[in-house]
Amino acid sequence: MRKLIFGTLVFATALAGCTSPRLPAYVTSRDTLYLLHQTADVDVAVGEINGGPRELIDAADGIDFSFCGLDSSDDSDDNSPTYRGYIRQALIDELSAAGRYSKQGEDIVITGNIERLRLVRYLPFKANWIIAVRFASSNGAEFLVSSEYAFDVHAMAGPTVCNRAVESFGPAVNEMIERAALSPQFGDLLRVE
Repeated sequence: MRKLIFGTLVFATALAGCTSPRLPAYVTSRDTLYLLHQTADVDVAVGEINGGPRELIDAADGIDFSFCGLDSSDDSDDNSPTYRGYIRQALIDELSAAGRYSKQGEDIVITGNIERLRLVRYLPFKANWIIAVRFASSNGAEFLVSSEYAFDVHAMAGPTVCNRAVESFGPAVNEMIERAALSPQFGDLLRVE
Protein backbone atom coordinates (compact mmCIF):
# COMPACT_ATOMS: atom_id res chain seq x y z
CA MET A 1 0.00 0.00 0.00
CA ARG A 2 2.83 2.40 0.82
CA LYS A 3 4.38 1.77 -2.58
CA LEU A 4 1.06 2.56 -4.26
CA ILE A 5 0.66 5.82 -2.32
CA PHE A 6 4.28 6.79 -2.99
CA GLY A 7 3.93 5.96 -6.70
CA THR A 8 0.74 8.00 -6.94
CA LEU A 9 2.39 11.00 -5.25
CA VAL A 10 5.40 10.81 -7.57
CA PHE A 11 3.15 10.56 -10.63
CA ALA A 12 0.96 13.48 -9.48
CA THR A 13 4.05 15.60 -8.78
CA ALA A 14 5.46 14.80 -12.21
CA LEU A 15 2.19 15.79 -13.89
CA ALA A 16 2.01 19.03 -11.96
CA GLY A 17 5.55 19.88 -13.03
CA CYS A 18 4.73 19.35 -16.70
CA THR A 19 2.33 22.25 -17.06
CA SER A 20 3.51 24.80 -19.56
CA PRO A 21 4.60 27.99 -17.86
CA ARG A 22 3.46 31.29 -19.31
CA LEU A 23 5.68 34.19 -20.09
CA PRO A 24 5.65 36.62 -17.19
CA ALA A 25 4.16 40.06 -17.66
CA TYR A 26 6.85 42.43 -18.85
CA VAL A 27 8.04 44.88 -16.20
CA THR A 28 9.48 48.17 -17.43
CA SER A 29 12.85 49.32 -16.18
CA ARG A 30 13.42 52.57 -14.28
CA ASP A 31 16.86 52.79 -15.87
CA THR A 32 15.39 52.44 -19.37
CA LEU A 33 12.72 55.00 -18.52
CA TYR A 34 15.43 57.45 -17.45
CA LEU A 35 17.44 56.79 -20.63
CA LEU A 36 14.40 57.23 -22.88
CA HIS A 37 13.61 60.57 -21.20
CA GLN A 38 17.05 61.74 -22.36
CA THR A 39 16.13 61.15 -26.04
CA ALA A 40 14.33 63.46 -28.45
CA ASP A 41 10.68 64.11 -27.63
CA VAL A 42 9.16 62.41 -30.67
CA ASP A 43 6.17 60.15 -31.34
CA VAL A 44 7.43 56.62 -31.97
CA ALA A 45 5.48 53.69 -33.37
CA VAL A 46 6.76 50.14 -33.24
CA GLY A 47 6.46 48.09 -36.40
CA GLU A 48 7.09 44.40 -36.88
CA ILE A 49 9.78 42.43 -35.11
CA ASN A 50 10.91 39.67 -37.47
CA GLY A 51 13.59 37.03 -37.73
CA GLY A 52 14.84 34.67 -35.11
CA PRO A 53 14.98 30.91 -35.13
CA ARG A 54 12.09 28.73 -36.27
CA GLU A 55 12.39 26.71 -33.08
CA LEU A 56 13.93 27.61 -29.77
CA ILE A 57 16.26 24.74 -29.07
CA ASP A 58 18.38 24.55 -25.97
CA ALA A 59 21.96 24.15 -27.15
CA ALA A 60 22.82 21.69 -24.39
CA ASP A 61 20.03 19.12 -24.47
CA GLY A 62 17.71 19.83 -27.39
CA ILE A 63 14.66 20.98 -25.44
CA ASP A 64 12.11 22.64 -27.74
CA PHE A 65 11.07 25.67 -25.72
CA SER A 66 7.83 26.11 -27.65
CA PHE A 67 6.59 23.46 -25.19
CA CYS A 68 7.60 25.80 -22.38
CA GLY A 69 5.34 28.66 -23.41
CA LEU A 70 7.74 30.36 -25.84
CA ASP A 71 6.09 29.89 -29.19
CA SER A 72 8.01 30.51 -32.39
CA SER A 73 5.04 30.32 -34.75
CA ASP A 74 3.42 33.47 -36.06
CA ASP A 75 -0.14 32.31 -35.43
CA SER A 76 -0.27 32.04 -31.65
CA ASP A 77 -2.97 33.85 -29.68
CA ASP A 78 -2.56 36.68 -27.18
CA ASN A 79 -2.53 34.23 -24.27
CA SER A 80 0.66 32.65 -25.58
CA PRO A 81 2.68 35.38 -27.30
CA THR A 82 5.48 34.56 -29.67
CA TYR A 83 8.92 35.65 -28.61
CA ARG A 84 8.77 38.20 -31.45
CA GLY A 85 5.49 39.57 -30.08
CA TYR A 86 6.88 39.63 -26.56
CA ILE A 87 9.92 41.67 -27.61
CA ARG A 88 7.72 44.03 -29.65
CA GLN A 89 5.29 44.56 -26.75
CA ALA A 90 8.19 45.09 -24.33
CA LEU A 91 9.54 47.88 -26.55
CA ILE A 92 6.05 49.42 -26.74
CA ASP A 93 5.74 49.23 -22.94
CA GLU A 94 9.10 50.97 -22.43
CA LEU A 95 8.30 53.73 -24.94
CA SER A 96 4.81 54.17 -23.43
CA ALA A 97 6.23 54.53 -19.92
CA ALA A 98 8.50 57.29 -21.22
CA GLY A 99 5.66 59.04 -23.07
CA ARG A 100 7.28 58.39 -26.45
CA TYR A 101 4.91 55.78 -27.92
CA SER A 102 2.24 56.54 -30.48
CA LYS A 103 0.28 53.92 -32.43
CA GLN A 104 0.44 56.04 -35.55
CA GLY A 105 4.05 57.10 -35.09
CA GLU A 106 3.74 60.51 -36.72
CA ASP A 107 7.48 61.03 -36.40
CA ILE A 108 9.28 57.68 -36.34
CA VAL A 109 8.57 53.96 -36.81
CA ILE A 110 11.02 51.47 -35.31
CA THR A 111 11.20 47.89 -36.58
CA GLY A 112 13.44 45.05 -35.56
CA ASN A 113 15.02 41.88 -36.85
CA ILE A 114 16.08 39.22 -34.36
CA GLU A 115 19.51 38.14 -35.50
CA ARG A 116 20.21 35.84 -32.59
CA LEU A 117 18.00 34.30 -29.93
CA ARG A 118 19.45 31.37 -28.12
CA LEU A 119 19.31 29.67 -24.77
CA VAL A 120 22.66 28.18 -23.84
CA ARG A 121 23.12 25.94 -20.85
CA TYR A 122 26.51 25.51 -19.28
CA LEU A 123 27.67 23.76 -16.18
CA PRO A 124 24.93 21.77 -14.53
CA PHE A 125 22.81 24.65 -13.23
CA LYS A 126 23.62 27.76 -15.28
CA ALA A 127 22.18 29.18 -18.50
CA ASN A 128 22.26 32.32 -20.66
CA TRP A 129 19.70 33.91 -22.91
CA ILE A 130 21.57 35.46 -25.83
CA ILE A 131 19.53 38.06 -27.69
CA ALA A 132 20.67 40.19 -30.62
CA VAL A 133 18.23 42.50 -32.42
CA ARG A 134 18.94 44.87 -35.30
CA PHE A 135 16.67 47.87 -34.83
CA ALA A 136 15.87 50.09 -37.80
CA SER A 137 14.14 53.45 -38.00
CA SER A 138 11.96 54.98 -40.68
CA ASN A 139 14.64 57.72 -40.83
CA GLY A 140 17.15 55.20 -42.24
CA ALA A 141 19.24 54.70 -39.08
CA GLU A 142 19.85 51.21 -37.74
CA PHE A 143 22.03 49.42 -35.23
CA LEU A 144 22.56 46.02 -33.66
CA VAL A 145 22.16 45.51 -29.93
CA SER A 146 23.28 42.29 -28.29
CA SER A 147 23.01 41.07 -24.72
CA GLU A 148 23.55 37.96 -22.63
CA TYR A 149 21.42 37.38 -19.57
CA ALA A 150 22.77 34.76 -17.14
CA PHE A 151 20.55 32.89 -14.70
CA ASP A 152 20.41 29.75 -12.57
CA VAL A 153 18.22 26.88 -13.74
CA HIS A 154 18.31 25.04 -10.39
CA ALA A 155 18.17 21.61 -12.08
CA MET A 156 19.87 19.49 -14.69
CA ALA A 157 16.72 18.59 -16.64
CA GLY A 158 12.96 18.45 -16.48
CA PRO A 159 10.24 21.02 -15.91
CA THR A 160 12.33 23.16 -13.57
CA VAL A 161 14.72 23.99 -16.42
CA CYS A 162 11.80 24.89 -18.64
CA ASN A 163 10.17 27.03 -15.95
CA ARG A 164 13.37 28.93 -15.19
CA ALA A 165 14.05 29.54 -18.89
CA VAL A 166 10.60 31.03 -19.43
CA GLU A 167 10.73 33.05 -16.19
CA SER A 168 14.10 34.48 -17.24
CA PHE A 169 13.03 35.52 -20.74
CA GLY A 170 11.36 38.75 -19.53
CA PRO A 171 14.41 39.97 -17.60
CA ALA A 172 16.60 39.00 -20.57
CA VAL A 173 14.47 41.14 -22.92
CA ASN A 174 14.50 43.93 -20.33
CA GLU A 175 18.30 43.88 -20.27
CA MET A 176 18.50 43.91 -24.08
CA ILE A 177 16.18 46.94 -24.37
CA GLU A 178 18.05 48.76 -21.61
CA ARG A 179 21.32 48.12 -23.43
CA ALA A 180 19.74 49.49 -26.63
CA ALA A 181 18.49 52.64 -24.86
CA LEU A 182 21.94 53.13 -23.33
CA SER A 183 23.57 53.21 -26.77
CA PRO A 184 24.03 56.61 -28.43
CA GLN A 185 22.89 54.89 -31.62
CA PHE A 186 19.40 54.50 -30.15
CA GLY A 187 19.07 58.29 -30.20
CA ASP A 188 19.86 58.17 -33.92
CA LEU A 189 16.78 55.97 -34.42
CA LEU A 190 14.62 58.74 -32.97
CA ARG A 191 16.11 61.61 -34.97
CA VAL A 192 13.52 63.35 -37.15
CA GLU A 193 14.91 64.60 -40.43
